[in-house]
Amino acid sequence: MIEKDAIGYVGMGEWNKGRPYAQDGSLVNMRKLQNSLKAECWGSGPQPYRLSINFDDKERILHARCSCPVGSGSCKHIAALLYAWVHLPEQFQELQELDEQLKHYSKEALIKLVLRMIEAHPELEGYLVTQAPSQQFNPDILQRQVDSAIKQLEYAISNYDRYDHYGRGGYQDAAPGAWQIVEQAKSYLEEPHLSQGRYREATYLLIALTQGLIDDDPESLTYDEEGEVIDLMNDALALLAECLSVSSEADKRLEILKAMFRIYQTDIQLGGYGIGDAFPDLALAHMNDSETQALIAWLEKAVAETNSTFQRSTYGGFLLELQPDLDDDTYIATSLNHGNPLSALARLVELKRFPEAKNLFKTLSGYQFEQGLNIFDAVDPQQSLALAQEAYQKQPDERLLAWLYDYSQRHQQPELAFEYSQKRFWKRPNFDHFTEVKKAAEQLKLWEAEHPKLLAKLLDKREDFLLAEIYLSEKDIDTALEYFERGSSFKKLP
Repeated sequence: MIEKDAIGYVGMGEWNKGRPYAQDGSLVNMRKLQNSLKAECWGSGPQPYRLSINFDDKERILHARCSCPVGSGSCKHIAALLYAWVHLPEQFQELQELDEQLKHYSKEALIKLVLRMIEAHPELEGYLVTQAPSQQFNPDILQRQVDSAIKQLEYAISNYDRYDHYGRGGYQDAAPGAWQIVEQAKSYLEEPHLSQGRYREATYLLIALTQGLIDDDPESLTYDEEGEVIDLMNDALALLAECLSVSSEADKRLEILKAMFRIYQTDIQLGGYGIGDAFPDLALAHMNDSETQALIAWLEKAVAETNSTFQRSTYGGFLLELQPDLDDDTYIATSLNHGNPLSALARLVELKRFPEAKNLFKTLSGYQFEQGLNIFDAVDPQQSLALAQEAYQKQPDERLLAWLYDYSQRHQQPELAFEYSQKRFWKRPNFDHFTEVKKAAEQLKLWEAEHPKLLAKLLDKREDFLLAEIYLSEKDIDTALEYFERGSSFKKLP
C-alpha cells in the first residue's frame, strides 16, 4: 500500500491526527493476519481501542473498524494503523489465523493464556463454566460476570452522547458484556442434557442481569432511542420463558416467573415502552395452576399499590384474562375494582344490560369515552349515535365531531355525513374538511347549490389562502392567484 491510497481512505485531516499515535508508541500489539491488520491503540478511554483493517488481494481497503466512540472506520486511530503499515511495516508481527496459532500451544500454555484473558476481561469468566452436569455451578463466578457487564452498560448509558447511533455505534458496541451474557445463556439452553441442570446457569445469568438492570435505574432502560436495551430485555425475557418450560422444580419455576413479571411490571410503571410486552402470552403458555394463582396475587397487589389509570387498567385487563371462568357479575365487579371500566362496559353491552351500561358510560372521559362509544357501536349503532349526539350537545368537542363524522361514513348515512362535515369544516376550515363537505354534498346532489354559498361565506371570513387552494384544485389559476395575493397583502398590514 502507498501513502496516497491510505490518505484517500481516511482523509488528510485524520491522517495528520493519526501520525503522532503511530510514532509515539500509542499503537501496540500490531499484527498482520493474511489480508488483515489488527492492533490496539491507547486513546482517551480507560482501555485501548481495538482496531482492524481488511484488504483484498491488491491491498485495497475493504473495511476498517475501531472501537472508539467515532467508530466510523476512518478515525485517527485507523489512520495511525495505516501510517504504521506504510512507514513502519517491520513493527508488525506476521501471524497465522487464530485457530492455526492455538494448535501450536501446549495445554499449560493455553491455560495461562485463558487466565490472562480473564484477568484483562473479567466478563469472559462465565464462558468457562464447564463443570459436569451433575456438579453444582458456582454462582459467584457468574455474578462477577454479570456485575461487570452491568457496570459497563451503566457507563455507556451515562455517557449517552458518546454512544449515539449516527455512525458511532450503539450500546451493544460500547458495552457488549450484557449482550454476551444473553448469548451465553442462549448457548446453555441449546446444549443437550438440560434436564440434568444446565439450564440453571442460564436461569441465574438471565435473572441476575435483568433484575440488576431494573434495580439499578429502571428509567435508564428507556434512554436508548434505537431500542437496543429494550430488545436486550425482551430477548432475556424470551429465554427466561424457555428456562421456565425446562424447570420442574416448583421454587425455581416461581423464581423465574417472578423475574419475568418484574420485567413486565417495570415497563408498565415506566408508562409502556414495549419492555416485556410478550410476558402475558409467555406466562399463559408455560404456567401451571398454582403459578397462575401466584401471578394473580402479584397483579392484585400491583393494582392496589397504584393510582395510575393506565397501570390499573393494564393490570386489570391481564387479571381478567387469567380468570376466564368468572360469572358475569363477578367479571363486571372485578373489572371495576381493578380500574378497567371498558371491560365491564363491554360485558354489560354484550349482555344488553343497557341502563347499567349507560350509567357506567357517563363516568368515562377522554380516550375511554371514545372507546366506550365504539363498544356500543359494535352492538347497537343507534345507541352509540344517540350517546355521541347527546354528549356533543352538552360540549361541542372536536374529537366527538370527528367520531360522529366517522360514524356517518362507517354506516353510510350521507345526510349525517353532510351535517357533521359542515360542522367540522366551519369549526376548523381547511382543505381536507372542504373535501369532506364536497364529497357529502355530491352524494346528496347538493354540491351545485352549496358550492357558491360556501365560497361566499369563506370570502366574508377572509379565508383567502384557503380560497386560493380551493380555486387551484378547481383549475381556476387566475382566481387562485388573486386570492393568494390578497391574502399575502392582508398579512402584511400592521
